[in-house]
Amino acid sequence: MHYRLATEQDISAIAKLHALSWQNAYRGMLSDSYLDQEVYPERLRVWEERLRDSNKDQLVVVAEDEQKLVGFVCAFGEADKRWGTLLDNLHTHPSARRQGVGKSLTRQVAKWIVSNYGSHAMHLFVFSANKPARLFYEHMDGRGYESTEVAMPGGKLVPSIKYTWETVKPILSEQ
Repeated sequence: MHYRLATEQDISAIAKLHALSWQNAYRGMLSDSYLDQEVYPERLRVWEERLRDSNKDQLVVVAEDEQKLVGFVCAFGEADKRWGTLLDNLHTHPSARRQGVGKSLTRQVAKWIVSNYGSHAMHLFVFSANKPARLFYEHMDGRGYESTEVAMPGGKLVPSIKYTWETVKPILSEQ
C-alpha cells in the first residue's frame, strides 16, 4: 500500500470512489435517486473545488494499491476552535475494507495534526445509522459526543453523531 498527497490528477478517481462509497454505505439514509443519478457529478464538483483551490489547512491523502486508488482521507486543520481539526471524509473501496487502509489514513491525519497544529483535537460527523463507521471510530478511541443533524446535498438533514478526540496522539500509538 502506498500513501501520498492527492493532486489535481486524482479528482475524478476520488470523486468516483467517494460516490461508490456513499452508494454502498448510505443506501436508505439518502435518497435512491440522489445516490443513483446525482452523487457522482456532485462529488466531482466538490473535489474539483477542493483540489484546484486547496489551502494550507486542508489535507487530502490517497491510498493506492498497485497504482489503483483504494482509499482517501480529507481533513481541515483546526476547523473549529473547540473541536480542532475536522476529519471530513474517510472512504475506502469496498474491496479494501477491513484491511487497515482506513486506520492508516486516519494515522496520516493524526501525524499532520501533531506536526502542524497546537491543538491535537479532532472531530467528525457520522450518520447515526452508519453502524460500521461508528464502530470503526469507537475502535479508534473516538468518543460519541452529541447527536446532531448534518445537512446533505439536496437539503436533507440526516441524524448524525459528532465523534471527538481531545488528542490524536493515541491514534499514532495504536497498532
